[in-house]
Order: sequence, then C-alpha cells, then structure tokens
Amino acid sequence: MPIATVRHVRLVDRPLVVLAYHLAGDEGAPLAFVLGSERDASEVMIVCEPRNRDRRFTVLARVAATLATYCADYTTTTLEMSRRRTGEAVQVPIAA
Repeated sequence: MPIATVRHVRLVDRPLVVLAYHLAGDEGAPLAFVLGSERDASEVMIVCEPRNRDRRFTVLARVAATLATYCADYTTTTLEMSRRRTGEAVQVPIAA
C-alpha cells in the first residue's frame, strides 16, 4: 500500500485551512492570517502594526471567533476511530 494513501485521511468534506504569517524572527508578532473552508472564499485578516499588542489581539480574537464558529458545527458529531473511519470530526490544517 503506498504511504500517500494512508498518510493523510480527509475526515470532512470542507476542512478549515489556516495560514499564519509572522514577522521574521518573532513568532509572537503575527502579520496576517488566511482562513477558509472553501477554496474561493478565504478570509484574510491583517494586523496593521504587529508590534502593537492591542491590534494583534483584536485580529487573534477574530481568528478565534472564526475557529469557534467552524468547530461549533461538529459539537454534536461523534467519531468512531477504528480501521474504518466513520463520521465527521473537525479537521484544521495549519501552516505557519
């Protein structure tokens, strides 16, 4: 069995993808986030001044709200983990 067939298993039809960009050398200072579960409908959130803590946390609160909204769809779903995967679960690929 090729490793590519078992390395990634898509659990849901629309996974939420999160891309985070930060200042070089300072992972705690985000520049922007791109979030979306649809290829053509991603949301871009930009921190105007990444060293300003108030602006940074304002954008992080928006990211958290988007994640909470996405995860809320799956709060009543159960997932049976076995060799045969059934059901749906939250799937959020994150790249930084």
